[in-house]
Amino acid sequence: MFSCDKEPLSPEEQAAQDLADDPQPKILMTMSDDLELTISLDKFEETVSSMTFEIIYNPDALEVASYSGGAFGNPWSNMDVMDVNNDSVYCSFAFSSDISGSGELLNLKFQGKSSSSYQESTIYIASILLEDASGDIIEFSDDNTLYLQNVCYIDEGWLISAELNLSGPLSESWEPTNNYVWSNSYCGY
Repeated sequence: MFSCDKEPLSPEEQAAQDLADDPQPKILMTMSDDLELTISLDKFEETVSSMTFEIIYNPDALEVASYSGGAFGNPWSNMDVMDVNNDSVYCSFAFSSDISGSGELLNLKFQGKSSSSYQESTIYIASILLEDASGDIIEFSDDNTLYLQNVCYIDEGWLISAELNLSGPLSESWEPTNNYVWSNSYCGY
């Protein structure tokens, strides 16, 4: 039954609601048009006392200009001791404060060499390690895995095609729009 007062959710709104309703812990990413990456935690029920991870990106397209901590304090970073933009394809971060619940974890400011150079680029988290207060590794069961979201710079036509084909396989014949956008949906295709 549909109500005349309320329009149905778009596929993107429905996906966001499904993600919000899911009880599993998540590390989420969003990228603004001015190349600021925000990494947030959602539904961390178990307290994490130590967290380390790497942010992987294409150094031929993007450079990390700066970073700042969010609600869980300022991390240590290899950016403080090396030139990550010339020496590596990743930045490492280590948090050593109690982390639980939901909130902003980290902000990274990137500089792009040109928007065409980072087309099809994906930024993702790798080598994540979570430890509790006694130094034991926090492991997730099959029923309660940690969701890691990526962010990518993809053609809007790909997003439109993917959203239209939510119930079936993605069409091989999608129409490029040549309008690239930052998205945290459909980065795995």
